[in-house]
Parts: sequence; structure tokens; C-alpha cells
Amino acid sequence: MGLADAGYGLILPPLSVDMVGLTVVPLFHESVKLLNLRGFSRRAARRRRKIRIQRRARRYTGLPKNGGPMAKAVHAMLRVFDLERSIDFYSKALGLETAEKFEFDDFTLAYLRNKESAFELELTHNHDQREPYSHGSGYGHIAVTVDDLAAEHRRLSSAGITTRDIVDMKHQGNALARFFFLEDPDGYKIEVIERGGRYV
Repeated sequence: MGLADAGYGLILPPLSVDMVGLTVVPLFHESVKLLNLRGFSRRAARRRRKIRIQRRARRYTGLPKNGGPMAKAVHAMLRVFDLERSIDFYSKALGLETAEKFEFDDFTLAYLRNKESAFELELTHNHDQREPYSHGSGYGHIAVTVDDLAAEHRRLSSAGITTRDIVDMKHQGNALARFFFLEDPDGYKIEVIERGGRYV
């Protein structure tokens, strides 16, 4: 029975017989071999890429190397006092545009993002809020990365957005991060980091 008869869907040339060793040798068609090799190569490449992504994620998140939960970060939520003012700020400062907006009786949700990442910033506006929010002692900051930190610092300053000085952070004498901070209209701190090292 040939491979086509066995249900493999392959049409192969007849079998030849080695008269010296009396062994049957299948003559595989070159196109069939190329098809199989290309398919295997693509599947192997996908598997290698998936493994690299998982290893990188575990290295930065402390997940066990033998597997574990792989949660995907999708958004960070901030409560804002003036929704339109905040949307305008994040558009000018970070290039985030409104992906979707949902209005309810008591509050409105606006989801902001750009083409750099699917991660979104969720702005929550409570309609009955009468004064700006306080941040308490728990909130720290959100962070974004850019290619040219100095150029971004100049651009924001030219746009009238207040920025702090650029800082070069080192750890044990080695460069760790180059960054500066700014604040949105509600006082939430934003760290702008130059891409490189672990910050890509």
C-alpha cells in the first residue's frame, strides 16, 4: 500500500528494488520534501519565537521557568476631574488618542492608546465629582518609552508642558535608565524613559 492509499494525500513515484541488498527504497519526490521542510521550518520558527517571548517575560516578572500564569496587561485606570482636558493633554504629550468612549448615567470611561502598543490608559470621569482628586501616598507613576529623550523633552517644553530635568540613573556604576518626569492636569506623574536596555 502506498502513502496515498494510507490517506496521506501524497502521490509518490513507484518503489524501486535494490537487487543487491534486496531492500525496497522509496523514491521521495523533491517537491514533497521541500513542502514538508518549509512547513516544518515555519512551525519551528513560531515555536522558537514563542519560547523567546515566554523566557523574556519570566526573566522580568519572576515567573517560574517551568510554566505559570501568563497574564496580559491591558490597561491602567486613572480618575480624572476634567475628562476633555485630560484627553487633550494625553494626545499632545504622549500621542494617545481615544480608542473608545462609554458614557453611563454616573460616569464616563475613555480608553486611550496609540500604534506603539495595544496597552490602554483608561480615564474615568465621575460626573458628581466636585473637586480634584487627591492621590494619597500609594500612587507612583506610569511610564512610557521614546527613542530620543532629549528631543522629546524639547518638544514637550515647546508645547508648554512643564517637564523636570533629565536624569541619568546608574546601578553599581552601570547605566540603568535615562528619564524625566511630567504631570498630567490631575497631578498624576508620568515617567518618560529613553529606549534601551530593559526599557524597550
